[in-house]
Amino acid sequence: MTSPGSCQHQADTFDNSIQRQRLFPFWSGGVAILFLAFGLELLPPFGAEPSTLYPLLMLGAVLSAHWLGLWGGIFSSGVLSAYTLYKILVISDAITLQGALSLNLLGTIAAALLIGVRQDNHFSEPLNQAVGDGSEAMLLGILDIANDPIISVDASQRINQFNKGAEKVFGYQADEVLGQSLDLLLPKRAISIHHKHIQKFGASRSTARMMGDRSEVFGRRKDGTEFPAEASISQLQLGDEKVFTAILRDSSDRKRAETELQQAKEAAEVANQAKSGFLANMSHELRTPLNAILGFSQLMHRDPALTSAQKEHLDIINRSGEHLLELINDILEMSKIEAGRVTLHKTNFDLYNLLETLIQMLDLRAKTKGLQLTCDRAPDTPQFIRADEGKLRQVLINLLGNAIKFTESGHINLRVHAGPIQAQAASEAPQLCLFFEIEDTGPGIDPSEIKQLFAAFTQTETGRKSQQGTGLGLPISHRFVKLMGGDLTVKSVVGQGTTFQFYLQVTLGNEVDHKPQPMAQRVIGLAPDQPAYRILIVEDRMENRKLMVNLLQPLGFEVREAENGKVAIEECDRWRPHLIWMDMRMPVMDGYEATQYIKAHIKGQATVIIALTASALDEERAQILATGCDDFVRKPFLEDTIFEKMTEYLGVRYIFEKPQPLSPQPAMEVTASQLSVMPTEWLAELHQAAMSARSTRIETLIQEIPEEHSILAEGLTDLVSNFNYEKILTLTQP
Repeated sequence: MTSPGSCQHQADTFDNSIQRQRLFPFWSGGVAILFLAFGLELLPPFGAEPSTLYPLLMLGAVLSAHWLGLWGGIFSSGVLSAYTLYKILVISDAITLQGALSLNLLGTIAAALLIGVRQDNHFSEPLNQAVGDGSEAMLLGILDIANDPIISVDASQRINQFNKGAEKVFGYQADEVLGQSLDLLLPKRAISIHHKHIQKFGASRSTARMMGDRSEVFGRRKDGTEFPAEASISQLQLGDEKVFTAILRDSSDRKRAETELQQAKEAAEVANQAKSGFLANMSHELRTPLNAILGFSQLMHRDPALTSAQKEHLDIINRSGEHLLELINDILEMSKIEAGRVTLHKTNFDLYNLLETLIQMLDLRAKTKGLQLTCDRAPDTPQFIRADEGKLRQVLINLLGNAIKFTESGHINLRVHAGPIQAQAASEAPQLCLFFEIEDTGPGIDPSEIKQLFAAFTQTETGRKSQQGTGLGLPISHRFVKLMGGDLTVKSVVGQGTTFQFYLQVTLGNEVDHKPQPMAQRVIGLAPDQPAYRILIVEDRMENRKLMVNLLQPLGFEVREAENGKVAIEECDRWRPHLIWMDMRMPVMDGYEATQYIKAHIKGQATVIIALTASALDEERAQILATGCDDFVRKPFLEDTIFEKMTEYLGVRYIFEKPQPLSPQPAMEVTASQLSVMPTEWLAELHQAAMSARSTRIETLIQEIPEEHSILAEGLTDLVSNFNYEKILTLTQP
């Protein structure tokens, strides 16, 4: 049982119509053209049933000429043939197939039948009379329902068929062009080419072909305008006469759309390049001054004459600078994502070590708030994997950091397990899914806010109350997880907590050597029995040169400066430094050109060149290394990173400061009862200052706290230093 309107239902209906007209013992070649069975199989001796009939393509065109030329006497009913052709055209909707060869052949069939009825002398007089009145009109109607131009010409290129579609496209009426040369419809420059093509095609054995595969086909309208076209052409031999039929499709709209698409693509590329240029410039302009701020605060910490108050102030400067750097990094990272400039950098790394390092780094923050931070790693978790370690670290830091920030009591738990290893070819590394889950006992997220959770620059109600962050951490994490072949989801119950879950597609990695851990002690000098290391600082900004000189020279390094690449080359020739710290963006001559010049000469090949750059673009790292730099350090940098790189490339050994025993200091917990000693007006002002994250105003208010309540003052100062305005808001809530 078939449903009305289905393809099978339409085929069944058509089959029944044929069965009712079996009074005709033979089928014409014109009908045979439209079916997938050979013409001879349709004759009664072979017992073919109409239910076996299906549309025929190329072979049918050849059979039509054969049947029309030799079997005209058994062409039982031209009317039936025309009706059958009409039904196939309508049912199969073949006339909508753009530029398809099958459409061209159907047009050819109709034209061949029409011409055959007019010219074939094998028809008997009664048959001619029967078909002359009905079949010819029906076939003309079939041609006219086609939206595309169908044009037939004889061997001398005279037009003998011009349908309604052709009239619409070319602007001529049929009686204006019938009997005229096809040259009338061609641009002058294309006439000779077209004639050569038709002559070559006519001499070939091909029955049909597409035109325009080597060069574009153009038509010319009555008003003289030209238009691009898709065209297919076929030929039929009718006795001594050859007939060519073409079907065209005006492709002006498609060409216009393609042009507009290409222009839009080029405009988007220009916009992306502009975005990349903007990112590079903004990264340089923001990171460069931060490099000086954070760098000099590290240098000042080295002064043994600093008082505890001065050290505390430097700590505040340093924390504020690092917080600003985090915000800048988030904004630049989101801009890179939007500009499509984020790529994966897969390496082999130790997953166990990564997880342990993160927990150690974040544990102090959790304990300060009285929270328990744990990591449960399932036994099936592989130790060594190949993935983008940097992006995985950033995702985990974002999710764990948010959990610590918004959870006031309870625990945060990180759970990791692996899925089954997926079968791979013998030459490929095994793949598997890693599953991560971060669960907290925080305030939870309202269901109405979850849909917007991963949208850039949006925050939940809890996030807005905290007056912290940019609303970019989760969107960046979500994009990174997607980029690594996974997905990030969230489940939350208001008042109970939130669980973020994500998975990644990774491959099993090879065992790797652990990277050297950051120096736990401060460097205070160079160990004895070492060469006198010559270090060249190449930097256009005076403050950054001074920072590096003041960092390295007191330790015992020999240091010289150069303000651009040209001066660096001169110093390199005269002084032969062991290592060059090279800024990449400088006037006169940049670091790229200077590095290429130095590394191109034998004297310079032994010199280690490490790039110092404020760029945020990952692809710039590859460009810098390709220039000849041995390594790459981003601004702003930690002093330990500078020392570690010189140990890695020169083998430098250091003398370290002896660690001072530290008495444990419990975290200062501010309570509402402690704040109750302050006036109501003071508490209201503190609440308003915390709402606006005005740290300067809060510090002024803290100075008004009586000396006998110094613990309260120290606790509030600690909250401000850690940007924990949410805690202050909670404590001062009216």
